[in-house]
Amino acid sequence: MNTNNEPQQPKNSTSLGNGTYISDSTAFGGDNKLKGLCHVMMFIGGIITFVRNFVCNVFFVLILFLLCCLFSFIGNVTEEKTKVLNEFADEIDVDVNPSENALLYFELRGPITEEAVPDDEYSQFARMLNQRVNNFYSSDIISLENAFDLASKSDNIKGVYLKLSNMSATLEVALRLRAAIEKFKEQRQDVKITAFSESYSPSSYLVASGCDEIVLDPLGDFSFKGFSMSNLYYKSLLERFRVEPQIFRAGEFKSAVEPFIRDNMSEGVKAEYEHIFLSMWQYYKEQLLKKRERAVAYFEELYDNPEHYLQELSKASGSEAKLLKQYGVVDELKSALDLQSDFAKTYGYKKTTLHPNFLDYEKFLASENTLSPNDADKSLAVIYGVGEIVDESELPSAFTPKNIAAQIDKILKDDKICGVIFYIDSPGGSVTASEKIRRLILKLKSERQIPVYVSMNSLCASGGYWVSTACDRMYATRETITGSIGVFALGFGVHELLNEYGVFEDGVASSELSQNPLAKKMPESQKRMYTLEIGNYYETFIGLVKNSRKMLEQVSYRDYAEGKVFLAEEAKKLHLIDGIATLKEVASIMESDLNAGKTSNTYQLKHISGEGSIDFEMFKSIFIKTSYDYLGLDTALMLRELLRNRQSDLLHKAAVRPKVMALGNLKDVRF
Repeated sequence: MNTNNEPQQPKNSTSLGNGTYISDSTAFGGDNKLKGLCHVMMFIGGIITFVRNFVCNVFFVLILFLLCCLFSFIGNVTEEKTKVLNEFADEIDVDVNPSENALLYFELRGPITEEAVPDDEYSQFARMLNQRVNNFYSSDIISLENAFDLASKSDNIKGVYLKLSNMSATLEVALRLRAAIEKFKEQRQDVKITAFSESYSPSSYLVASGCDEIVLDPLGDFSFKGFSMSNLYYKSLLERFRVEPQIFRAGEFKSAVEPFIRDNMSEGVKAEYEHIFLSMWQYYKEQLLKKRERAVAYFEELYDNPEHYLQELSKASGSEAKLLKQYGVVDELKSALDLQSDFAKTYGYKKTTLHPNFLDYEKFLASENTLSPNDADKSLAVIYGVGEIVDESELPSAFTPKNIAAQIDKILKDDKICGVIFYIDSPGGSVTASEKIRRLILKLKSERQIPVYVSMNSLCASGGYWVSTACDRMYATRETITGSIGVFALGFGVHELLNEYGVFEDGVASSELSQNPLAKKMPESQKRMYTLEIGNYYETFIGLVKNSRKMLEQVSYRDYAEGKVFLAEEAKKLHLIDGIATLKEVASIMESDLNAGKTSNTYQLKHISGEGSIDFEMFKSIFIKTSYDYLGLDTALMLRELLRNRQSDLLHKAAVRPKVMALGNLKDVRF
């Protein structure tokens, strides 16, 4: 009821002001269908808005969740470090405190690295996390040598157990580890050293040959019957898919590009590598002769005579383990479980006999704080260049200008360092990165006026030799492969393939040289340009070699260059190196040179590691582990694959500009 005597608004009407109203039917022209259509459109619009908001909110919540997972772990990284280290110790079931009856335990699965590893706690945490998340295990030869050296001085160590399943190492690293074992045995003749593997590789058996007892799993075998090397060749495949390899090279024997231009190995390269691998096999047998003559006899009697080997294997019912035991190549056939039970009876156990009282060598080292190189008045620094030379990498151990600069920076800050040994094990790599590293060595020499020697190990080819030319002297181990002095550029033209499927390219350019063609053929002017550039790099390389090796100034470069590779003995005869020596022998040579005509000084060897800061790899591992904890294994694995996927635009990059490399065909010599 209206108490103000004002006219009431009729139902279903619209006000026009001044108390005048019209009905809705009048406002819409009486068209109820139009009114219904408006309601439908409003309903659909509401649904679309809801879906849009829902999807955006889901993505927003998911991003928030992932960020919270990441930042919660990063914010509490110290607590997680302790948790992971404790879990790691529980998993391998070791005792960190030496008892009076300790069995020193070395589980050497995975590669044994050559370079010094950062020893700060966050780098240790990153390695432990990498083991847990990515199941990647590795050890380093320097720590192994230090562990044996320390153990020789500990009366509590009553036994040593090396578990060598899945171990891999270069020949030089395996020999260094065996030498450490032999030195330990000389000082501790009362200690028995046992080696075990489920299957012996060349490197693991070489290490085991220095032990008192070699044990093989009853189902085990030798994973090697000699050394061999082969490549896959893609010429016909590339032709079939109409892909044109764009190769510009200098050096007749530059075998790294052969797989893309041939369907088989050229006779020159085949003869070259056949000589190298036969020589290495002979050298390997010579090293075994010092410790295991029966093993060498086994190789020569059986492996070098396949028919006789098969006959003997048949007599052993197809069990190579029994055959190896019969010929005395291994001492016992026993499973790891049975061996651990034996250890439990001798050295005691925790809870059950499945858990002997192992003393893990890493915990043993950490508890003793063995190294204090800064206490020495004078020292010789060892810097490391291992692996392919690349311009950039996230890994602190990668052979990059940045990581070498970080090592050199540590030397420049340490006045106690009187000389530097550059440890190189590399097939070469990027020309630009190699030249930057060479300049860093020259800068170090000019800043500190100290000698820099090269210790070549396993491989020092192409870019590795390029870097070496900055050093004062070059030494190589006997099995080192060096040389491969040459340069090439490699890319792939996919224009014919793209054209066949209807993809074409067109455009304008101020100069033909400015083009980066993908779906059309590379202009001839660009091909000539790359050819001239590679020729210039090659001439620069030859000039660096001649300036560094004065005895080669009057020698034709065809004798030592052209991409040829040599073993150390041949390289020495050609004057590509100064002598044959191991890392320790190079250190002794440098020490003698520094003391020449002066009061004798003792120099401590100081191994310089790369940057030990937390890198992106560790944050990825933290992120993946958080995902595993909260989201489960499947999601964590999916995220890991997403983070590892860095292959986008590779086709375009490869087709646009050939990559200039000073790289040998042998990328890694691990056994």
